[in-house]
Amino acid sequence: MIHDLLLEREQRRTISKLGLDLMITPEGNIKVVEINGVNSGSSGVRELTGRDIDLEMITDLAQNGLPLFHLGKLKDQVFPHFVSELSHQQLLAQKWMHPRAPQKTARFVLPIVPESSDILEGIIWNADSDYYVFNERKYLLINPFAVEHAAGDKSRVHALFQGDLLAPLRPKMAFVVRANKECDVSDFKPNTTYLVLKPTDEMIGRNVIVVPTEDVFCPDGSLKEHPLAAYRRREEGWYQEPNVIMEELISSKKIGSSRTGKEHNGCMRYLILVESDKGEITIKHYGGYWRLAPSSIQDSNLQRQLVANYSNGAIPEHISDDDLAEVRKCVDTFVPVLYRRMLRLPINDRPDDLPLEAYCY
Repeated sequence: MIHDLLLEREQRRTISKLGLDLMITPEGNIKVVEINGVNSGSSGVRELTGRDIDLEMITDLAQNGLPLFHLGKLKDQVFPHFVSELSHQQLLAQKWMHPRAPQKTARFVLPIVPESSDILEGIIWNADSDYYVFNERKYLLINPFAVEHAAGDKSRVHALFQGDLLAPLRPKMAFVVRANKECDVSDFKPNTTYLVLKPTDEMIGRNVIVVPTEDVFCPDGSLKEHPLAAYRRREEGWYQEPNVIMEELISSKKIGSSRTGKEHNGCMRYLILVESDKGEITIKHYGGYWRLAPSSIQDSNLQRQLVANYSNGAIPEHISDDDLAEVRKCVDTFVPVLYRRMLRLPINDRPDDLPLEAYCY
């Protein structure tokens, strides 16, 4: 019965924008650092080439023949096929969506929709999917709740990288609980000199820190201190200490910067639209750019030498044709498997009470 439900979800017609953060190691292996959702940025592409990838995607989506609506800002672009931005109040009045219940109340469940309502009425580019649940049987949502919810939680999407195809693509990772709760890292045996610590639900590189492995682990593999201690030593305070992911630092191949003339570590932002229909997955590639760490590999500041995010000073750089070809091949192989797993996740706020492993067949 559960398998039938998951199969039904997998058969839906959906479209999602994904921003893949990828690294290429010195050995030429591609690693998936993060999967980002509808708000994945592409400002570096615009700086390098003048292309507006969001606008290109909207242009392509408009060819579906359905009215295209936008919730949230899109850099004030004007687009001929684009229905002007509507306020939340107007959207609610048109019964397109429903506010999600507050966290402490009963979870929101979508109303039953009559079979006669299965005909799609439009496409919604939804930049606020964390706050609203849409009727996905009437509107083709960019991105559907299940996909965006997974992309917004690094620990959740990581758990879907299981099996011989997907597991080797991710850094070795451990989920670290909040505050003083016991941290079980018995299966985490780091083989790298440095570790990366980052909150599970942050974006644009906020609060990503690099720490020496020896600061956290003893030589015998036991914990020297709770991994969150590295955060507590920082000057800024927290309203609530975050849930943090700890992972091995992936070494990047060295990438030359046309701006500095030096070699840098880099992380690639690669953008795609993924479409599903009756179990078939198609991918449209939009390319991307290298985000080079602000400082070159000779810099003594570890954080600036190793962490690359455009919003925090990373240097944009073109991707070579050879690297693009290898990345495209890799994406075409692993994304269909990952996307099907994301589609099997709950379609709204009501959980299935299943372990994430149950979605990974």
